[in-house]
Amino acid sequence: MPELRTYEEFVEYARGLSLLELESIRVSINRYKYSDRYSLLEELIQARSAESAPGSSRTLLETSKIPAGLGVLLIFYRILLGILLLSLPFFFIGSTAKSEFEILESLLLLFVYGLLYYGISHVKSWVVVPVLLLSYLGLVTSFLRVVYMPSLGGSDTIVSRVALLIFGAFYAFQAYLFSKPSTRAFFKDSGMTLII
Repeated sequence: MPELRTYEEFVEYARGLSLLELESIRVSINRYKYSDRYSLLEELIQARSAESAPGSSRTLLETSKIPAGLGVLLIFYRILLGILLLSLPFFFIGSTAKSEFEILESLLLLFVYGLLYYGISHVKSWVVVPVLLLSYLGLVTSFLRVVYMPSLGGSDTIVSRVALLIFGAFYAFQAYLFSKPSTRAFFKDSGMTLII
């Protein structure tokens, strides 16, 4: 516990901590009882923030604002991946067996959505462009399938049209979210992992 160390020991201890660890100790320390240690923590946090973001004196907690809607997007990806994983065995069973093309398409979708989920949840900067490409492509195909479904040989039921509209809304939301400058900046500058 940092409060139980002498000031000199605390200085050595604090210099070996990461920015996130310094932030968490600063929040938990009694700033009135240990004002010298609190001031030291603030100085170290300012110095580490300046190192990690040149030209900026903001702290990690101020710069790591998660864009609104990212949690909803990750939950939708989890549901989508779960449905794809659970439906894979049915592609090979009796009357529900699918063609090789449909199996390959489902495996490709599983891979792509899994890769995008990984990129979004681990806040990778490379994920922005593929998400936008998938979103725009998904919007166009969803629209075309809703409008021209019978001529494409697809099922023309209400359920299939509602599913296509849900996917269209998902792609539109995703395109909107990743087109915002704040979301792009978050993915460009952040090195954190989202657990939502």
